[in-house]
Amino acid sequence: MRPPGHVPSDLSRVTYEAALARITAALRAPAPDLRFQAAGGLVELAGRAAEPALCAALDGEAHPQVRLALVSALAELDPPGPEACTRLAAVVADPGAAVDLAFAAALGLAAARDPRGGPPLLLALQRSGDRARALEALAALGPAAPPAAVPPVLKIARGWLTPAVMRVRAAYALVRVASQVGQPLFDELAASRRPAVQEAVADARAALAVLAVKDMSK
Repeated sequence: MRPPGHVPSDLSRVTYEAALARITAALRAPAPDLRFQAAGGLVELAGRAAEPALCAALDGEAHPQVRLALVSALAELDPPGPEACTRLAAVVADPGAAVDLAFAAALGLAAARDPRGGPPLLLALQRSGDRARALEALAALGPAAPPAAVPPVLKIARGWLTPAVMRVRAAYALVRVASQVGQPLFDELAASRRPAVQEAVADARAALAVLAVKDMSK
C-alpha cells in the first residue's frame, strides 16, 4: 500500500493533479454518496494536504453520513493539524452530535495528542465494539488523558471475566495514563505463559516504544 499523498512513479504529475482536482470538487457534488466517497478518497490521495479541503467541506456539510465520513477522514490525517483539531473539538463539544460522530472526532483528537476528545473516549469504554480503539486512543493521549479514565480502565484490566488480551490492552493504556497504577498490572500479565497473552504483551511493548518515540518528537 502506498503512503497517503505519494505520487507513484508511473503516474504523471498532470494526471495526479487532475485526479486531485476531481476528488476535491466531488466534496461539493450534489449527490451525498459522491461527497461521502470523496472524503476518504482525498485523504488516500493527498494525505495531510487534504486537510484544508476537508475542513471547508465539513463546515458546510449537513448530511449526517457525509459528516461522519469527513470527520473520519480528518481523523486519519497523520496526525490531524490545528485546523482539523478545531473542527474535531467542535464536534465533540456539540451536545447534539451522534455517538459515532463524536467518537470518530475523539479518535482524531487523540492521534493529535489533543485532550479535548476525552469524554467520548470514556463513553466508548462501555461499548464492547469500541472499547479496544478507545483504549488505544487513551494510550496515545497518555498523561493528557482525563483522570476519570483511570477507574474504568483499571476495572477492565482487573476484570476476571474480561478476555486476557483486552486486559493487556487496558494495562497498556494505564501504563501510559497512570504508570504507577498500570505498570504493576502490565508486569503481572507479562508473566503469563499463555501464548495469546504473551503475543498481546509483545504487541503492547512495541506500541509503547512507538508512542515513546512520538512523545520525544513533539
